[in-house]
Amino acid sequence: MLRRMYRIACILTVFCAFFSVPARAELVPATFLQGQGIVIMGSNTMLPLAQLLAEAWMREQPGSVVSVSGGGSSRGIKGVYDGVAQIGLVSSPTESVQEATPKGEQTLVIHRLAQDAVIPVVHPANPVANLSAAQLRAVFSGAVTNWKTLGGTDSPIEVLSHNGTSGTYEAWKERILGDGFVVTPSARILETGPMLRAVAATPASIGYVSYGRLDSSVKPLGIDGVMPDVESIADERFLAVRSLKMVVHPDCPEAVRSFIAFCLDPEKGGTIVGQLGMIPYRPVKQQP
Repeated sequence: MLRRMYRIACILTVFCAFFSVPARAELVPATFLQGQGIVIMGSNTMLPLAQLLAEAWMREQPGSVVSVSGGGSSRGIKGVYDGVAQIGLVSSPTESVQEATPKGEQTLVIHRLAQDAVIPVVHPANPVANLSAAQLRAVFSGAVTNWKTLGGTDSPIEVLSHNGTSGTYEAWKERILGDGFVVTPSARILETGPMLRAVAATPASIGYVSYGRLDSSVKPLGIDGVMPDVESIADERFLAVRSLKMVVHPDCPEAVRSFIAFCLDPEKGGTIVGQLGMIPYRPVKQQP
Protein backbone atom coordinates (compact mmCIF):
# COMPACT_ATOMS: atom_id res chain seq x y z
CA MET A 1 0.00 0.00 0.00
CA LEU A 2 2.76 2.45 0.94
CA ARG A 3 4.65 1.77 -2.28
CA ARG A 4 1.45 2.45 -4.23
CA MET A 5 0.96 5.75 -2.38
CA TYR A 6 4.61 6.61 -3.07
CA ARG A 7 4.24 5.97 -6.79
CA ILE A 8 1.06 8.06 -6.94
CA ALA A 9 2.78 10.90 -5.08
CA CYS A 10 5.75 10.82 -7.49
CA ILE A 11 3.44 10.90 -10.53
CA LEU A 12 1.46 13.78 -9.05
CA THR A 13 4.58 15.85 -8.41
CA VAL A 14 5.95 15.29 -11.92
CA PHE A 15 2.52 16.11 -13.43
CA CYS A 16 2.22 19.33 -11.46
CA ALA A 17 5.73 20.44 -12.39
CA PHE A 18 4.66 20.88 -16.01
CA PHE A 19 1.80 23.26 -15.23
CA SER A 20 1.87 26.78 -13.84
CA VAL A 21 -0.92 27.48 -11.39
CA PRO A 22 -1.61 30.66 -9.44
CA ALA A 23 -2.38 29.16 -6.06
CA ARG A 24 0.22 27.31 -4.00
CA ALA A 25 -2.42 24.95 -2.57
CA GLU A 26 -3.32 23.79 -6.08
CA LEU A 27 0.23 22.64 -6.73
CA VAL A 28 0.95 20.77 -3.49
CA PRO A 29 -1.71 18.42 -2.04
CA ALA A 30 -3.30 19.70 1.15
CA THR A 31 -1.93 16.77 3.18
CA PHE A 32 1.60 17.95 2.37
CA LEU A 33 0.90 21.55 3.38
CA GLN A 34 -0.53 20.29 6.67
CA GLY A 35 2.75 18.54 7.50
CA GLN A 36 1.54 15.01 6.78
CA GLY A 37 3.79 14.51 3.79
CA ILE A 38 7.12 15.68 2.36
CA VAL A 39 7.72 16.97 -1.18
CA ILE A 40 11.27 16.56 -2.49
CA MET A 41 12.48 17.77 -5.89
CA GLY A 42 15.68 18.71 -7.68
CA SER A 43 18.93 17.11 -8.85
CA ASN A 44 18.56 14.21 -11.28
CA THR A 45 21.90 12.88 -10.01
CA MET A 46 20.43 12.53 -6.53
CA LEU A 47 17.10 11.10 -7.64
CA PRO A 48 17.95 7.38 -7.08
CA LEU A 49 19.34 8.20 -3.63
CA ALA A 50 16.33 10.31 -2.66
CA GLN A 51 13.92 7.62 -3.82
CA LEU A 52 15.60 4.96 -1.69
CA LEU A 53 15.73 7.28 1.31
CA ALA A 54 12.03 8.04 0.89
CA GLU A 55 11.12 4.35 0.69
CA ALA A 56 13.19 3.55 3.80
CA TRP A 57 11.64 6.46 5.70
CA MET A 58 8.10 5.37 4.83
CA ARG A 59 8.85 1.85 6.04
CA GLU A 60 10.09 3.28 9.34
CA GLN A 61 7.24 5.79 9.64
CA PRO A 62 4.01 3.97 8.65
CA GLY A 63 1.42 6.35 7.23
CA SER A 64 3.96 8.91 6.03
CA VAL A 65 4.10 9.88 2.34
CA VAL A 66 7.13 11.30 0.54
CA SER A 67 6.94 12.63 -3.01
CA VAL A 68 10.18 12.62 -5.03
CA SER A 69 10.90 14.11 -8.45
CA GLY A 70 13.89 15.41 -10.44
CA GLY A 71 14.18 18.33 -12.80
CA GLY A 72 17.61 19.66 -11.85
CA SER A 73 19.24 21.40 -8.89
CA SER A 74 17.85 24.80 -9.88
CA ARG A 75 14.33 23.42 -9.75
CA GLY A 76 14.98 22.02 -6.27
CA ILE A 77 16.25 25.33 -4.90
CA LYS A 78 13.45 27.32 -6.51
CA GLY A 79 10.85 24.79 -5.35
CA VAL A 80 11.77 25.31 -1.69
CA TYR A 81 11.78 29.10 -2.03
CA ASP A 82 8.44 29.03 -3.89
CA GLY A 83 6.89 26.77 -1.25
CA VAL A 84 6.10 23.90 -3.61
CA ALA A 85 8.68 21.60 -1.98
CA GLN A 86 10.02 21.20 1.54
CA ILE A 87 13.35 19.69 0.46
CA GLY A 88 15.49 20.55 -2.55
CA LEU A 89 18.06 18.13 -3.98
CA VAL A 90 21.20 20.02 -4.97
CA SER A 91 24.31 18.67 -6.67
CA SER A 92 25.51 22.05 -7.94
CA PRO A 93 28.09 24.08 -5.94
CA THR A 94 27.08 25.50 -2.57
CA GLU A 95 27.34 29.00 -4.03
CA SER A 96 24.38 28.22 -6.30
CA VAL A 97 22.14 28.00 -3.23
CA GLN A 98 23.38 31.30 -1.86
CA GLU A 99 23.14 33.06 -5.21
CA ALA A 100 19.54 31.90 -5.69
CA THR A 101 18.34 33.51 -2.45
CA PRO A 102 15.56 36.00 -3.32
CA LYS A 103 15.92 39.49 -1.88
CA GLY A 104 14.61 39.60 1.66
CA GLU A 105 14.50 35.80 2.03
CA GLN A 106 16.48 33.69 4.48
CA THR A 107 19.19 31.54 2.94
CA LEU A 108 18.26 27.87 2.85
CA VAL A 109 19.87 25.48 5.33
CA ILE A 110 22.25 23.05 3.61
CA HIS A 111 22.63 19.42 4.71
CA ARG A 112 25.44 17.50 3.00
CA LEU A 113 24.69 13.82 2.45
CA ALA A 114 27.52 12.53 0.30
CA GLN A 115 30.80 13.31 -1.36
CA ASP A 116 30.66 12.95 -5.12
CA ALA A 117 32.74 13.89 -8.12
CA VAL A 118 32.07 14.67 -11.75
CA ILE A 119 33.99 12.16 -13.85
CA PRO A 120 34.97 12.51 -17.51
CA VAL A 121 33.99 9.30 -19.30
CA VAL A 122 34.86 7.78 -22.67
CA HIS A 123 34.20 4.56 -24.56
CA PRO A 124 35.97 1.52 -23.00
CA ALA A 125 38.01 1.02 -26.18
CA ASN A 126 39.48 4.52 -26.04
CA PRO A 127 43.24 4.23 -25.24
CA VAL A 128 43.36 7.62 -23.48
CA ALA A 129 43.43 7.20 -19.67
CA ASN A 130 44.07 10.71 -18.37
CA LEU A 131 43.56 14.32 -19.45
CA SER A 132 44.67 17.52 -17.82
CA ALA A 133 42.10 20.15 -16.89
CA ALA A 134 43.51 22.33 -19.68
CA GLN A 135 43.01 19.53 -22.21
CA LEU A 136 39.43 19.02 -21.05
CA ARG A 137 38.73 22.72 -21.50
CA ALA A 138 40.19 22.54 -25.00
CA VAL A 139 38.00 19.56 -25.87
CA PHE A 140 34.77 21.03 -24.49
CA SER A 141 35.40 24.41 -26.12
CA GLY A 142 35.99 22.79 -29.50
CA ALA A 143 39.64 23.95 -29.71
CA VAL A 144 40.78 20.31 -29.86
CA THR A 145 38.61 18.18 -32.13
CA ASN A 146 40.58 14.97 -32.74
CA TRP A 147 41.63 12.25 -30.29
CA LYS A 148 44.99 11.96 -32.05
CA THR A 149 45.99 15.30 -30.51
CA LEU A 150 45.45 13.75 -27.06
CA GLY A 151 47.30 10.49 -27.68
CA GLY A 152 44.31 8.57 -28.98
CA THR A 153 43.25 7.31 -32.38
CA ASP A 154 42.76 9.53 -35.42
CA SER A 155 39.06 10.13 -34.79
CA PRO A 156 36.95 13.30 -34.46
CA ILE A 157 35.84 13.89 -30.87
CA GLU A 158 32.10 13.84 -30.18
CA VAL A 159 31.41 16.05 -27.15
CA LEU A 160 28.46 15.30 -24.86
CA SER A 161 27.35 17.76 -22.19
CA HIS A 162 24.50 18.50 -19.77
CA ASN A 163 22.07 21.40 -19.91
CA GLY A 164 22.66 24.59 -17.95
CA THR A 165 20.15 23.81 -15.19
CA SER A 166 21.93 20.56 -14.32
CA GLY A 167 23.86 20.43 -11.05
CA THR A 168 26.35 18.15 -12.78
CA TYR A 169 26.98 20.82 -15.41
CA GLU A 170 27.32 23.52 -12.74
CA ALA A 171 29.90 21.45 -10.85
CA TRP A 172 31.77 20.63 -14.07
CA LYS A 173 31.79 24.30 -14.99
CA GLU A 174 33.03 25.40 -11.56
CA ARG A 175 35.70 22.72 -11.15
CA ILE A 176 36.94 22.29 -14.72
CA LEU A 177 35.64 24.74 -17.30
CA GLY A 178 35.61 28.03 -15.41
CA ASP A 179 33.30 31.06 -15.41
CA GLY A 180 32.33 32.42 -18.80
CA PHE A 181 33.22 29.17 -20.54
CA VAL A 182 31.19 28.36 -23.64
CA VAL A 183 30.76 24.69 -24.55
CA THR A 184 31.19 23.98 -28.25
CA PRO A 185 27.89 24.41 -30.15
CA SER A 186 28.43 20.95 -31.67
CA ALA A 187 28.02 19.27 -28.27
CA ARG A 188 25.03 16.97 -27.77
CA ILE A 189 23.06 17.90 -24.64
CA LEU A 190 21.91 14.85 -22.69
CA GLU A 191 20.83 13.82 -19.20
CA THR A 192 22.89 11.29 -17.25
CA GLY A 193 21.19 8.05 -18.38
CA PRO A 194 21.17 8.91 -22.09
CA MET A 195 24.74 10.21 -21.80
CA LEU A 196 26.01 6.92 -20.38
CA ARG A 197 24.28 5.02 -23.16
CA ALA A 198 25.62 7.38 -25.83
CA VAL A 199 29.22 7.13 -24.59
CA ALA A 200 28.95 3.33 -24.42
CA ALA A 201 27.72 3.24 -28.02
CA THR A 202 30.03 5.88 -29.52
CA PRO A 203 33.79 5.07 -29.58
CA ALA A 204 34.92 8.68 -30.19
CA SER A 205 32.68 10.36 -27.61
CA ILE A 206 33.44 12.05 -24.28
CA GLY A 207 31.00 13.08 -21.57
CA TYR A 208 30.90 13.52 -17.80
CA VAL A 209 28.76 11.94 -15.09
CA SER A 210 28.47 11.63 -11.34
CA TYR A 211 30.81 9.12 -9.66
CA GLY A 212 27.77 7.46 -8.14
CA ARG A 213 26.31 6.82 -11.60
CA LEU A 214 29.43 5.22 -13.15
CA ASP A 215 29.01 1.73 -14.53
CA SER A 216 31.08 -0.74 -16.53
CA SER A 217 29.67 0.44 -19.87
CA VAL A 218 32.02 3.46 -19.87
CA LYS A 219 35.64 4.21 -18.98
CA PRO A 220 36.43 6.91 -16.40
CA LEU A 221 39.38 9.21 -17.05
CA GLY A 222 41.84 10.63 -14.56
CA ILE A 223 42.30 14.40 -14.33
CA ASP A 224 45.81 15.82 -13.94
CA GLY A 225 47.13 12.35 -13.15
CA VAL A 226 44.64 11.52 -10.37
CA MET A 227 42.13 8.73 -10.96
CA PRO A 228 38.68 8.97 -9.37
CA ASP A 229 38.18 6.52 -6.51
CA VAL A 230 36.81 6.54 -2.97
CA GLU A 231 40.07 7.79 -1.44
CA SER A 232 40.83 10.55 -3.96
CA ILE A 233 37.26 11.85 -3.77
CA ALA A 234 36.99 11.66 0.03
CA ASP A 235 40.21 13.61 0.57
CA GLU A 236 39.49 15.88 -2.43
CA ARG A 237 42.69 15.11 -4.32
CA PHE A 238 40.54 14.47 -7.37
CA LEU A 239 39.87 17.85 -8.94
CA ALA A 240 36.15 17.70 -9.75
CA VAL A 241 34.79 16.90 -6.26
CA ARG A 242 31.40 18.15 -5.09
CA SER A 243 28.94 17.44 -2.30
CA LEU A 244 25.39 16.15 -2.72
CA LYS A 245 23.05 18.19 -0.57
CA MET A 246 19.51 18.58 0.68
CA VAL A 247 18.34 22.15 1.28
CA VAL A 248 15.43 23.20 3.47
CA HIS A 249 13.87 26.41 4.72
CA PRO A 250 15.08 27.45 8.20
CA ASP A 251 11.48 27.20 9.45
CA CYS A 252 10.73 23.79 7.93
CA PRO A 253 8.18 21.50 9.70
CA GLU A 254 9.23 18.97 12.32
CA ALA A 255 8.48 16.09 9.92
CA VAL A 256 11.07 17.47 7.52
CA ARG A 257 13.64 17.85 10.31
CA SER A 258 13.06 14.23 11.32
CA PHE A 259 13.47 13.04 7.75
CA ILE A 260 16.73 14.98 7.38
CA ALA A 261 18.02 13.47 10.63
CA PHE A 262 17.17 10.02 9.25
CA CYS A 263 19.10 10.77 6.04
CA LEU A 264 22.15 12.00 7.97
CA ASP A 265 22.20 9.06 10.38
CA PRO A 266 25.27 6.92 9.48
CA GLU A 267 23.35 3.72 10.29
CA LYS A 268 20.28 4.68 8.23
CA GLY A 269 20.73 7.20 5.44
CA GLY A 270 24.50 6.67 5.45
CA THR A 271 24.01 2.97 4.76
CA ILE A 272 21.84 3.76 1.74
CA VAL A 273 24.43 6.24 0.45
CA GLY A 274 27.03 3.45 0.60
CA GLN A 275 24.74 0.92 -1.09
CA LEU A 276 24.55 3.20 -4.13
CA GLY A 277 28.33 3.37 -4.40
CA MET A 278 28.40 6.94 -3.11
CA ILE A 279 30.68 8.22 -0.38
CA PRO A 280 29.08 9.42 2.89
CA TYR A 281 30.01 13.04 3.45
CA ARG A 282 32.80 13.83 5.85
CA PRO A 283 34.47 17.25 6.08
CA VAL A 284 38.11 17.33 5.02
CA LYS A 285 40.33 18.05 8.03
CA GLN A 286 42.30 21.24 7.65
CA GLN A 287 46.06 21.00 7.99
CA PRO A 288 47.38 22.84 11.10
